[in-house]
Amino acid sequence: MPSQIFTRLMSACLGVAAVTAAFGAHAQGAAAQYYFPPTQPSVAQPAPALQPQTSVSTVSAPNYIVPAQPAPSVAAEQATSVNPSQTRPLAIPPQRTATAQTYEFNDTRPPVTASTRYYPAAPGAQIQVAAAQPATVTTPTYESHVYVERPYQAPPAPIRPVSSFLAPPPAALPLTTRPGIDVGIQGSYYRYRESAADVTNLGAMLGFTGAGTMVFNYGWFAGIDGRFAFSPGGTDYRGSGTASGEQTDLWEVRATGGKDFIFEYFVVSPFIGLGYRELYNDARGVSSTGASGYRRLNQMLYMPVGFSPRFRLTGETRIAAKVEYDATLLGIQHSDLSDVSPAFSNMINRQTNGGSGVRAEVMFETQSWSAGPFFNYWDIGDSKGKNQAGSLCTSFGAPSPCTLLEPRNHTTEGGIQIRYHFL
Repeated sequence: MPSQIFTRLMSACLGVAAVTAAFGAHAQGAAAQYYFPPTQPSVAQPAPALQPQTSVSTVSAPNYIVPAQPAPSVAAEQATSVNPSQTRPLAIPPQRTATAQTYEFNDTRPPVTASTRYYPAAPGAQIQVAAAQPATVTTPTYESHVYVERPYQAPPAPIRPVSSFLAPPPAALPLTTRPGIDVGIQGSYYRYRESAADVTNLGAMLGFTGAGTMVFNYGWFAGIDGRFAFSPGGTDYRGSGTASGEQTDLWEVRATGGKDFIFEYFVVSPFIGLGYRELYNDARGVSSTGASGYRRLNQMLYMPVGFSPRFRLTGETRIAAKVEYDATLLGIQHSDLSDVSPAFSNMINRQTNGGSGVRAEVMFETQSWSAGPFFNYWDIGDSKGKNQAGSLCTSFGAPSPCTLLEPRNHTTEGGIQIRYHFL
């Protein structure tokens, strides 16, 4: 009896131990997430082939060399599972990455990195991770540049297009008033006429001109100009008979000032000033009818008012015109009657009935030279009369006593002029 009891206790202890071992093994499998079916063994299935994905990235690496690093090795892992339909998903380790790096030993080329990634297989399958395959890397071609230090050279000036009147290019010759000095020469035809007495004096004139101009801020300018003209061969007299070779001289000086007004395609320069004119005629001698002549001098102070428009032709040429009105302020007429007879006294008459003049010119101008026609006209009224008596009156065909005066006269002059500009 005691032996039977001992035998039964030993059997029970062995059974308890077996059950305990079985439950321990089951608990360990649960912690590792491996589950086994109760009846059939597991069958290992190969994982599908993995296709590597290759990516190439470029990193800027100036002026240094990075040594080539070998791709890390990846150990193959095996995982066994049972029928996926009877178990829960198999725990998959994180993805593995194999990297192959290739560097060119050239400090002017950036390093190139090629990476190959492998991703886990489907749940419940055998996993195989292969080592990274070397990636095919295409090395770009770089152009070599050599830099040489050279002194700076200004770029060449652009070629000027052909200019036109409506689209003028930048030019060396501006349309505004130019500062400097101008000298010139004139050739003209001169005609003086007293309509009441039917007296005419005409002939060719040769003249010389000079002008100085200063330019200030905001387009203001001021200048002075003068002119002297004479008759080289003398003028011809027609009235109380005829005569030739009479000396005729003309002096003139003016001071003017004005302002330039600039528009898109032209410039207008109005001006005003003060002028002095002197006309001298020496008619001493006897005409074809026996009439005696005498010297005369006309002095006049006047105010010029006008404007000068300028238009461009080409980049270095322009047309400069001038239109002017001259208003007489004061005039004095000297008549040397003593040239006719010592018994006659010289006479001075004042120009009180007014008078006026008109001027115009059109000049083709370059940087230094200009040329063109000009025209001058004067209309001077009767002077104030002066009482005379005796033989002086009868010598002019008037009864004594009489009043002598300088009659109304007209002077016309037109010709060509050439000027040179400097400074």
